[in-house]
Amino acid sequence: MLTFYSDPAKKQARIERHRQHAEQDRLIAGRYQDGKSNRGCSVGCDAIDITGKADSNCHGIVAFHDGLPEWLEHLRDIIFEGLPSKERKAWHVDLTEAIPVGVDIEKVLHQLADWILSPDGPMPDSVSHQIVAKAIAQVRKYHQDMVSGTSDSESARAAARLTATFAVADSSRSEGASVRLAANSAAASVVESAAASVTESVRLAANSAIASGRLKAFSSIASTVIDLLKKVS
Repeated sequence: MLTFYSDPAKKQARIERHRQHAEQDRLIAGRYQDGKSNRGCSVGCDAIDITGKADSNCHGIVAFHDGLPEWLEHLRDIIFEGLPSKERKAWHVDLTEAIPVGVDIEKVLHQLADWILSPDGPMPDSVSHQIVAKAIAQVRKYHQDMVSGTSDSESARAAARLTATFAVADSSRSEGASVRLAANSAAASVVESAAASVTESVRLAANSAIASGRLKAFSSIASTVIDLLKKVS
């Protein structure tokens, strides 16, 4: 899929919608729609504008309307919910402004997953557990190969998922919450559903970071997503 159906007007319309949501104070966290009002979460406000209502099906509706992959709408949602309240309006607008027009952004999904599991990501202290570290390395290799186009996606994903599953089982005996969450984040990033993989991996990575004292994990993830989108071509 090429973003915004290769139509710059689609992107501009979305930017204008999102600026209005922020200016009119329509954005709220915790629910897709506030009763029958026009207030909702980041994805919910779009769904309300498009269909008049917002519920758990709104990610696909908004993605189809705007010409974007559904996983990006799920990612937008989970980061919006995790950010400090003062940062949510900026994320709502800045994300859309960062998305290029007429580009396949699928590799951003893999770049983000690789970064999340890297020492530069939100949970660097979580790789000291030997089996978890091995799983993370294999999962990262899978995502790196997907970016470069050198991976047999199905077999590589299956192998990475198996290794990560063993790591999850082994980490369950660990006393450190961040280690267990890191193992689960690695496993989550190689499930078959792109939307499920990115949202669950981000959620678990952020929780791992928070468990080890990194309270700005979602802010760091949001900034990285925007940087990756600005660089993709």
